[in-house]
Amino acid sequence: MRKLPPITTFVIISLILSITISYGLISSSHYNIYNTQNSKEFTIRLNKAFPNWMKQYKVPGAAIALIEDGKITWKKGYGYANKQTGQSITADTIFRIASVSKPIAAWGVMHLVDEGIIKLDDPAEKYLTRWHIPTSKFNSNGVTIRRLLSHTSGLNVEASPGYSPSKPLPSIEQSLLGIAGKQWTVKLINKPGTTFKYSGGGFSVLQLIIEEVTGRKFTDYMQSEIYKPLKMTETRYDRKFSEKTIIATAYTGAGKALEDRPWIEQASGGVYTSLNDLSKFTAACMNDSNGDKMGRGVIKPSTLKEMFTPQKNTKSIFGVYGLGFIPEKLKNGETLISHSGDITGWNAEMAFLPKEKSGIVILVNSDAGYYFKSDVLGVWTNWLTKSSNNETGFLRNMQKVLLTTAIFIMMLFTYFIYSIIKQFRNRKRIYLLVFDRKERVKGWVKCILPALLAIIWYVVFYTDILFKYLFGLEDYLLFTFFSPEFFWLTFIVVLFGITETIVSLLSIKVAGGNRR
Repeated sequence: MRKLPPITTFVIISLILSITISYGLISSSHYNIYNTQNSKEFTIRLNKAFPNWMKQYKVPGAAIALIEDGKITWKKGYGYANKQTGQSITADTIFRIASVSKPIAAWGVMHLVDEGIIKLDDPAEKYLTRWHIPTSKFNSNGVTIRRLLSHTSGLNVEASPGYSPSKPLPSIEQSLLGIAGKQWTVKLINKPGTTFKYSGGGFSVLQLIIEEVTGRKFTDYMQSEIYKPLKMTETRYDRKFSEKTIIATAYTGAGKALEDRPWIEQASGGVYTSLNDLSKFTAACMNDSNGDKMGRGVIKPSTLKEMFTPQKNTKSIFGVYGLGFIPEKLKNGETLISHSGDITGWNAEMAFLPKEKSGIVILVNSDAGYYFKSDVLGVWTNWLTKSSNNETGFLRNMQKVLLTTAIFIMMLFTYFIYSIIKQFRNRKRIYLLVFDRKERVKGWVKCILPALLAIIWYVVFYTDILFKYLFGLEDYLLFTFFSPEFFWLTFIVVLFGITETIVSLLSIKVAGGNRR
């Protein structure tokens, strides 16, 4: 039988070891936290682990609340609302919650449905006078309220870029017309009802419809019809809170403080709120132990159940979508209802199990919180259901792939160093100073590629140049879209690049060996 070359054997063994080590490390993480049936014990363990997770993910500040029997039972802030002043996070600290604004806006829409003012399956155009869906090859009458709520309307524009705080906000009509730039013009790009396409633009249309049918500003309507009855006194669509109110500062994944960019697209992602208030809203989505029904009289329980029901043609790689909420069937048979939100500097998560009457709210003032909140959500879900949710499953798979890749490249790097040392010892590699100028130039040219790759890696993943060029967005850093294990991949790639550069600069491989 033909033997494999030593390098092939080494690669195969390294790959097997890398997979085994990474899968073992990731699969066993956090087991000691969720492996308890006791609610009080879980809270104690979670409280102890939270600061360590924040260090791991490099999160400056976060707030978390737990809901049991439909009531808020535990809430706490960690870290800093502002690193420069040392202001701490509390349950009253104001965060921006990005797309978690969508389920709240959906309550506003469904309240009007309950009142008989609008109908779910009516065309949006029936209620629009101030702006109309641009003409396209698709029938705009297929854009219904239901499809706008479930992201199957066929409209584009995932999110807003925000606007300068030093200038007046445009109107919602101007936003729909693309005042922020041509790529943010809301238009019909798919046949309505046929496919899932996440669309903040669709929620901007819903915002306009609310204003059209009520004759009121969207903010005023939401304040009186949703926030007031739910006693959400710390929730607004701007930063005009009382002087005593602490508003958290947003940070990039690299730790840079950000100037907040307001949105006129309030239904899509404009809510500012506290842990207290978002927890009240989350609790109101469930029955409680006192007999208060889900919806709390603002919308009907039957209406909420419909909002939690997967809608037609909403399946995507992230699961399915309801009406403003994301319903997910877990392995134990229970349904997890959730929605996350993330824009530059802010991350938020609300999730609950209606059957258990349990929920969790997580708020973070950093881009680095993207997978942090997924990690915390996964621990909570596993504790209650012994099941993993899609969002955390995606994180775990990413962690395994990144760690496997980093370990594998580290092993290859070790082999590379070993082979270089061996070549020097056998005189198959010698210092470039031995050669004439022409040979030295050849060696130096060879070092350009690894050095260039290391520079490109840094520019692509650790600066906002890519997002500025492709989307016109500032302060988005690509590395924040990966879990913390990406650091080790970066470390070994850059180390490999630097080492190869030095080796190419100072030495050259020669044929035959023993050359003097």
